[in-house]
Amino acid sequence: MYSLQVNELSWHAGCLQCSVCRASLRQHSSCYIKNQEIFCKLDYFRFGTKCAQCGRQVLASDWVRRARGSVYHLACFACFSCKRQLSTGEEFGLVEGRVLCRSHYDIMLENLRRAAEN
Repeated sequence: MYSLQVNELSWHAGCLQCSVCRASLRQHSSCYIKNQEIFCKLDYFRFGTKCAQCGRQVLASDWVRRARGSVYHLACFACFSCKRQLSTGEEFGLVEGRVLCRSHYDIMLENLRRAAEN
């Protein structure tokens, strides 16, 4: 009998299925886990993911950015201060769930340093 490893748990090949649609996941190259439930890609994005910035649902067809376990619509992955959309590979800071471009992150750090000195 074949077994599959998912998130350090073993499953019989016939038992690994999406918790929403019950589709078998043994032929899939990936599956998704949230709150200890297993999803196929379509159901994970349909039921499991919301944008960390706007709070709206992230659809399987949406382009997204990921940062520290959060998912953002591409347009929502923008600096909280200047509202500029950030590009792939661009440095950024994430402070209390708010995305900051590198320059605004550095300004925030400098302001915190100054406040600590006073």
